[in-house]
Amino acid sequence: MAGRIIFLRSPTPIPTNTWDPLHKDPAVSLTPDHLTSSTTGGSVYQSVLGLSTFAHSSGKYYYEILITTDTGNSMTLGVGTSGVTLSKYAGQENISWGIYALNGAYYHAGTTASGVSFGPGDVIGVAVDLTAGKIWFRKGSTWMSNGSPGDPVAGTFPAMTGLTGTLMPLLSNYNICNNTANFGASTYANAAPTGYSNW
Repeated sequence: MAGRIIFLRSPTPIPTNTWDPLHKDPAVSLTPDHLTSSTTGGSVYQSVLGLSTFAHSSGKYYYEILITTDTGNSMTLGVGTSGVTLSKYAGQENISWGIYALNGAYYHAGTTASGVSFGPGDVIGVAVDLTAGKIWFRKGSTWMSNGSPGDPVAGTFPAMTGLTGTLMPLLSNYNICNNTANFGASTYANAAPTGYSNW
């Protein structure tokens, strides 16, 4: 009996999120994998959004940002809708929510609350429960919050509430910045909270 040749099909790779090269301020440069963003300075913020195919209006999601360079600790990061102004920072409008590196302030349409500052070398985790409209930020292994430590699993002490709309990750650089996102294609620096999916 003649031998049979069996062709094995390679598993289809699971798509993962990246920054969207078509939805960024022109001053933002992206590496070929669209995960590292950099800016060289300017007089306005320079923002970039995640891919619209990974935008969500419900569910629980997580991503991380490794900060390599942030001159003046002026970056912000968080989430926003596709309608954000890319020359404004995360949280400057009522369709985005963000945290500011210099003093850890939480921003949404200009409102703030005290947090914890962060900068180069830090990994910032972002956990969002879109169904409940809550967001948490983590510096290293510690969840930042207003007063008591935040807990995304229990849903307690979020940084901000009232999130609504179809949202995606949002990063806003200012001055000289270089930051790398992890949406789950590689191992997180700190494990995602139980029940939270890769963004």
